[in-house]
Amino acid sequence: IADIWDSIVSEEGQARLVNRATQGLYPPGSTFKIITLLEYLREHPEDYDQYQFDCQGKITYGDYTLRCYHGTVHGSQTLKEAFGNSCNGAFASLGLELDKAQTRKTAEELLYNSQMPLALAYSKSSFQMEVDGDTWETLQTYIGQGRTQMPLLDPHSHGQSGRSTVSCIPPLHRFHHIQIGNPRS
Repeated sequence: IADIWDSIVSEEGQARLVNRATQGLYPPGSTFKIITLLEYLREHPEDYDQYQFDCQGKITYGDYTLRCYHGTVHGSQTLKEAFGNSCNGAFASLGLELDKAQTRKTAEELLYNSQMPLALAYSKSSFQMEVDGDTWETLQTYIGQGRTQMPLLDPHSHGQSGRSTVSCIPPLHRFHHIQIGNPRS
């Protein structure tokens, strides 16, 4: 079996012996809110503590509506409360304020679109939002839905909300070099 192992675990479309934890790709869900939060802190180093959002259980922007988990109405939210409650409305509203190109850079600092330091066969995580992406893509991306994807067994998935992710690898190698303040100035 050693002679044919690489061919049976990597055949596209066959799904024979595919390790879904390392080779499947899934939306990161609320774990991506860590990246949204980090980017907001970087772009608003002087006033992030002034952030307020009035959560009505959903946010409507133009023709698009996003709901919080189970339609939960969180009420008035500071940035810290929005993060603790994993408030989709608050994080979607943050995303509408953020610089998409800078968000891509932050995601790539955290190894999206990069090779992982794993000795297993795996699928590379991908940050897909384009600078000129439409409103729906923007809203979805900043709450961890949409086209951005990652394998389940991934250090990003250490779980901000703990609802839908798996983690078997300590995430510290992703975060040890990250500055909270604006590293671009």
